Amino acid sequence: MSIWLILLVPSAVFGFLCAFFIKKKWAVFVAGLVPWFSVLAVLLYSVYVIPFEEMDASMWPVAQFFGGNAAAFSGVMSYVFVNYFVNRERD
Repeated sequence: MSIWLILLVPSAVFGFLCAFFIKKKWAVFVAGLVPWFSVLAVLLYSVYVIPFEEMDASMWPVAQFFGGNAAAFSGVMSYVFVNYFVNRERD
């Protein structure tokens, strides 16, 4: 369970920061793509750089599909939520 917290909380914080600091239309893409590529970078690092003695089936594409999409969803939803309330206060 803690791995999901490690995955989703930083993504949500990044989406929160994007909503405050990036005032462009493409900020929602940044809020989703940076967490997705961060998960990909961590997975590829753990698969190809860290030495592992036993050979087994590599499941990093499945982990990227579920974990990367969850991280991207968390970042985008955080961005949308914060952006909605920030714009609501300005009106």
